[in-house]
Amino acid sequence: MGDLREKGERDLTVSYGRKVLVVDVDFLDKVNRMVGTQWSAIQVIAHEVGHHIDGFGPDRHRGELTADYCRGQALQRLGAAEQASKRAILTVGTEFDTTTHPNKYKRADTIGHGWEDAAQGKIDYSFCLDCR
Repeated sequence: MGDLREKGERDLTVSYGRKVLVVDVDFLDKVNRMVGTQWSAIQVIAHEVGHHIDGFGPDRHRGELTADYCRGQALQRLGAAEQASKRAILTVGTEFDTTTHPNKYKRADTIGHGWEDAAQGKIDYSFCLDCR
């Protein structure tokens, strides 16, 4: 069997020694319905790709914000409006920080930062330790 799900809080999936992104299509459909836009599923996928770019470091909040920055970058480059890029997190995110995730306002600000940087053709590498 080629797939191996590593134990840990992030459910990083590895297949034949390579990181892969596992997508729950039913979950993405549910998020799209809740938020009312097809961009929601793209936001989730872009965020998860951001975790792979970041390298899954030990600081959970920093990792989430890095993934959100990457989300903003990706959505701007794909043609989403800045507000559309933030809509999912502002709809389904938490009001307060949790042990694993920053609150939705910090996350939306970071998505906006990524979106604005992409619009200007730049990337702020200060968000993560292992990006590039």
